[in-house]
Amino acid sequence: ALMMMNSEFVLGHARKLAERVRSTSAVATPVEQVAAAWRITFCRPPREEEVIAATAFLDQQATYLKANPIPDNLDPSLHALTNLCQALLSSNEFLYVD
Repeated sequence: ALMMMNSEFVLGHARKLAERVRSTSAVATPVEQVAAAWRITFCRPPREEEVIAATAFLDQQATYLKANPIPDNLDPSLHALTNLCQALLSSNEFLYVD
């Protein structure tokens, strides 16, 4: 599972998903970006606790990435959204049918 989560395949698709979320909800708030990512990934809106957790994650990631820039010079907020999308694509809800 860890190997799949960190594979180039998942990372590439996470970046594409983040770019899609950004393009479909241009100049969106983090809450709108979270809602768009959930709709695209899970075909449902996020629950309130998911919005709270995901927006906190985006904020923490963006803060960390601004303080610790990465070599590929990605926009910290896009990189944070990419990290969230990576988590969504690696989640049980995305991988398995209930």
